[in-house]
Amino acid sequence: MSTFALAGRRVVLFAAVYAALVVIVQAVNLTVVTAGATDPTSVTTTASVLLVSSLAGLIGVVCVLVLFISVTVWTIAAHRLSASGPGFLGYAALVLTTVLIALAYVLPTRMPTVATIVATDSALRLGAVAVLIAGVLTVRARMRRLTGEATLGARQPLVTADDWDASTWDPTVMSEIDRRRRR
Repeated sequence: MSTFALAGRRVVLFAAVYAALVVIVQAVNLTVVTAGATDPTSVTTTASVLLVSSLAGLIGVVCVLVLFISVTVWTIAAHRLSASGPGFLGYAALVLTTVLIALAYVLPTRMPTVATIVATDSALRLGAVAVLIAGVLTVRARMRRLTGEATLGARQPLVTADDWDASTWDPTVMSEIDRRRRR
């Protein structure tokens, strides 16, 4: 159960990081391209576009790879909790996320202007992240209902109600507490 909860948190975390990086990279990309639109042949513009494109590609590949690994661990852990694993909604979210990310590599190149390229790419990638996070949270809620564990998606509390149950404490500790109360 703890593996499923940890993997789910990591999928959501890495998806959110990926979304933030998409927004940052697209903003920088749009700024560089529109700022250099007056002279696209200048060395500064070409170098800036090349640098941003290379950095964006590297970040994108690393984020997608980390997300793929996290989703794989999350799916395996879901199958350990339930025979159906993530279920229909979980798998539908994974398939839709994959389709949207694949479209983000193909569809923007067919757009006529830089603004529509950036808008299409951002919308597809951010939509994929939103679908993935929604799928993970939906499956986590379903697993909570199936297992009856209220803390399935959260970290285990440091102090529990059992910690305050004095009947389970060490008798020497209880006698020390009673001795101090009598003073």
